[in-house]
Amino acid sequence: KLCVNLLEKEMNSVLQFYGLYVNYRHLALLCDVMTAKGHLMAITRHGINRQDTGALMRCSFEETVDVLMDAASHAEVDPMRGVSENIIMGQLPRMGTGCFDLLLDAEKCKDGIEIPMGGGAMGGGGMFYGSATTPISSPPTTPWSGATPGFTGQQSSWSPAGGSSTWGASFSPSATSDASGLSPVWSPSHPGS
Repeated sequence: KLCVNLLEKEMNSVLQFYGLYVNYRHLALLCDVMTAKGHLMAITRHGINRQDTGALMRCSFEETVDVLMDAASHAEVDPMRGVSENIIMGQLPRMGTGCFDLLLDAEKCKDGIEIPMGGGAMGGGGMFYGSATTPISSPPTTPWSGATPGFTGQQSSWSPAGGSSTWGASFSPSATSDASGLSPVWSPSHPGS
């Protein structure tokens, strides 16, 4: 690790002498590659391109045609374990969320229980609204209905929509009741009522 830090410091001082800035992550990666085998390795075609890596990894640095021709003439198989190989082939690299496979037992899926997806608060449902593990309308939580002042209806404390339907718009001509405090209900058969 001391060698890596010394290399980073020296590279950074050379670059700063010429007024150049390179992010320290790039320098750290370069120094890690140079010291990965326990000795200093050149970052040239004679250094890192002579490692025990696949043909696609080697061709991504320099000598692309030469490396691919040599691999094809010797029937070399690439294990496709690195980032470069997978990017060249247009695949997701095996890192992060792409580093594992999902094993699914189809027989066990037949015994699965479907999660009900209806009737939660605000029209939602399923495992997040009203399930047994986290009940949304339990007494310790704030209730969606029955709040003060004690009007009737779904949103009694937020609007004067007292006896309206669950999500009816009591303030518009399509109201379902004429609760006190609202404009009169309009209908085509009784325009004045």
